[in-house]
Amino acid sequence: MDVYINRDGSIDIEYSFTFINYGKLDGVDIGLPNRHYDLRSASASVVVDGDTYPVRKLVKSPYVGIGIAAEFDQIIRNKIEVYGTEFTLHFSVNNPHMVYINKIEEDSVGVRFRPTWFSSEYQKGYTGLLRARIFFPEGFTEPDEAVHLKDRPWDS
Repeated sequence: MDVYINRDGSIDIEYSFTFINYGKLDGVDIGLPNRHYDLRSASASVVVDGDTYPVRKLVKSPYVGIGIAAEFDQIIRNKIEVYGTEFTLHFSVNNPHMVYINKIEEDSVGVRFRPTWFSSEYQKGYTGLLRARIFFPEGFTEPDEAVHLKDRPWDS
């Protein structure tokens, strides 16, 4: 997951999920930080066997309280339906209203973000790698002024 903080107070979220399909999978629901996400900005694609397929149906998730469903068409389902097929879902969206006045650190702003996750009900085995990166806006030149949590400096 990569989060890009924008000067307008929004963030761009980019996820790359690598799955191994062990059942019928017709899409993936992705939780988002708040209800202000911009559905029109969302895009997704699936990479399987080196080929990329666009996900054409991105809708408000019927299963996640605040999120988007990336629904796979028959072409994608045919490519991933073989038991044990590995594929990657790339997903991106803009989420406005994410930079707030920080009430803990005077004269600063903050972003509160928690990555989406998948219920163990839909997961087999362990998560192999979880990487989260946050990119500050262009022009942010003092990384030692950034804090991860109160009194904890940012570890670049």
